[in-house]
Amino acid sequence: MKRVVIKGEFSNMNEFIRENRSGWNAGNSLKHREQNRVLIQLRQQLRTMKLTPPLFIHFRYYRSNRRVDPDNIETFFHKIFMDALVQGDYIRNDGWQTVLGFHDRFYVDSDPKVVVEIEEEVT
Repeated sequence: MKRVVIKGEFSNMNEFIRENRSGWNAGNSLKHREQNRVLIQLRQQLRTMKLTPPLFIHFRYYRSNRRVDPDNIETFFHKIFMDALVQGDYIRNDGWQTVLGFHDRFYVDSDPKVVVEIEEEVT
């Protein structure tokens, strides 16, 4: 199992929707900014390591408060994390044959982060 810790609090789905309503480029910019934050931390922790699908991914979200609903947190983060894995060439794609599923847990902590554990070759 591979484990990475993605530091910081990330935008959520409501913020992404709000940006998209102001113009397609604003939403696209937000997504790419957040995706690049993830990719930088993946490169620091996983380096050039390839992941062996199929994968099952566990996310533990540590947020500074409970102001955002859990579904707004995980929906957007799943997207930027998986796209960062593809962009970083850790996996070829994030389709059905590569990803079996996700598991999410939510916590309040003064040190915001997402702890991600990736199970490989799950059958």
